[in-house]
Amino acid sequence: IKDTGQTTEEHTKKSIQMQYLARNFASQLKDRLSKERLNEYGQSFEYKSVSMGKAEDGEFVTVEEFIDGEFVKFINNNGIVCEEDSTLLCWKAQTFSHFTFEKSDGKVIVLDIQGSGYTLYGPEIASIDIQNEDGSYQFCTGNLAKQAIDSFFDNHKCNWYCKLLQLKLRPN
Repeated sequence: IKDTGQTTEEHTKKSIQMQYLARNFASQLKDRLSKERLNEYGQSFEYKSVSMGKAEDGEFVTVEEFIDGEFVKFINNNGIVCEEDSTLLCWKAQTFSHFTFEKSDGKVIVLDIQGSGYTLYGPEIASIDIQNEDGSYQFCTGNLAKQAIDSFFDNHKCNWYCKLLQLKLRPN
């Protein structure tokens, strides 16, 4: 964090920003499905709210709702699929990442897809440009930028859900 010139407070705020951006993308996907193909797609992912807090020692922390169940990491922040590629949830996780990239016009992608069942938490966002115009870093230190995006699309095979949403094979 120090190498990026951020304070822990700034980094914590960016972590929350990523959670809400990922939550917004999940909501947009759900809206699209409700208009088009909800019955065919089935249940979709969601992100719960997250808040920022300050511990007694002054350290900034994120606070999120407890999610019961088995933790599974589907996609790492480097774009590599972690979970066995043939599971329904893994296919939907890959489709969600693919959707976020296309929905953002190729500017960002939600990676680090992990959670319990259809409830996700702790996303990482990779952006085409790692820095903003003012030289500050976009998102958090796990933003592996274009390298992670390329890695995801090098490893991702569009599945039935990508085809159902009519996602491009490899967005530009």
